[in-house]
Amino acid sequence: MCCTSKSKLLIIFSFIFLLAGCGGGSDGGDSDKKTITNETKEYTVTTQSDNNGSITPPSVTVKHGTTTTFTLEAKSGFEIDKVSGCNGELSGNSYTTAPVTSACSVEAEFKAKTKLTSINFEEDNLKQCVLDTGFQYVGELTALTCREKNIKSAVGIEQLTALTVLDLFDNELTSIDVTKNTALTSLELGGNQLTSIDGIEQLTELKVLLLNKNQLTSIDGIEQLTELTSLDLGINQITNIDVSNNTALNNLFLYENQLTSIDVSKNTALDDLFLWDNQLTGIDVSNNTALNRLVLSYNPLTSIDVSKNTALNILWLSGNQLTSIDVSNNTALTELYLGFNQLTDIDVSNNTALVELYLGFNQLTSIDVSNNTALVELDLIKNQLTSIDVSNNTALNKLVLSHNQLTSIDVFNNTALVELRLVNNQLTSIDLTNNENIEKLLIDLDVICSGNVCP
Repeated sequence: MCCTSKSKLLIIFSFIFLLAGCGGGSDGGDSDKKTITNETKEYTVTTQSDNNGSITPPSVTVKHGTTTTFTLEAKSGFEIDKVSGCNGELSGNSYTTAPVTSACSVEAEFKAKTKLTSINFEEDNLKQCVLDTGFQYVGELTALTCREKNIKSAVGIEQLTALTVLDLFDNELTSIDVTKNTALTSLELGGNQLTSIDGIEQLTELKVLLLNKNQLTSIDGIEQLTELTSLDLGINQITNIDVSNNTALNNLFLYENQLTSIDVSKNTALDDLFLWDNQLTGIDVSNNTALNRLVLSYNPLTSIDVSKNTALNILWLSGNQLTSIDVSNNTALTELYLGFNQLTDIDVSNNTALVELYLGFNQLTSIDVSNNTALVELDLIKNQLTSIDVSNNTALNKLVLSHNQLTSIDVFNNTALVELRLVNNQLTSIDLTNNENIEKLLIDLDVICSGNVCP
């Protein structure tokens, strides 16, 4: 015999061992086939809708891992209610699936459009304003302006869910619920009698919120409005506010409130910051380097650092308790208001772009404005000036120097002057022969005046 039983067994076991050693190669082959199959596999995406609208195309064949888009069209008097299937998303009247990995179906439902005439407005004036827009259906009304309409109730506004802009300025509202108006990007409710607003936190798309001239003591939900670029809460009774989450703000208006402090360190995009007539004793604006207009008049500020705010164009700080201020870095300034403070000295030599300079009601004994040749208005009323040189300020239109200690003044070069005020000084005479454009002149009766404009 060529082979014994023992030899046969040995051959059989060797063959089994060899097959076991090649097992990984067999699995790898299946994997390759599977990959190739997925790359070429196609699925059918079907659609289904009720009788009030349609989806096109009715079906489509797509390759594995690709998306497809369907167009929804409602019949006259109807609109899209909801769409689902294939893990897709609706944008306008287009529905785009997620990457398709198996056969699936897109289903759409349509509903009758809500007529504006069917809304139960509590206030006839609001209802009439809505109907005056000329639109027929709720979905068509995206912007509504009803100013000065004596509207006392906003009930019904919650059904106008397509609104992106709502302006109810200067009415008689005491409350409003905007919880369902989530599409709003602009909301203006200034000039009412609001003490609170419901649903503000739901308006996550809001960019403009104007609530000035109301009776608000606080504003809840503002931290959710991260898209806000403009916020006006002026002329309210707000004592505290957190705007640290509102980092997109360009304009922040909180004038005429009762704030004792505010943190704007996170609001680095601010262009305008209006905080006049509050109770601020200090404020840090070092992070707000983009500021163009800063208004902090009529607060009890004793100091402020604006050295980092080199983009400032307008700086108003009148009515504080400042004894000094450094504006040497603020070379872009065109308006500087520092009246009603306790300044004894100020250097404006670097501020050559200044057009308006108000320093009245301080304790200045001297000032150099020779570099400020762009000045059009200069007000230094009620200081302690004994002299001033304005010969370089040939663009001056208005010059106010009343209530000082001037013994003389030379305005021969100031031919553009229209208004000149010099009462309550120690002048004995003044030459106005070269100032033919003066229309308003205030001088003491005993001052000897030369020129055609003299009284």
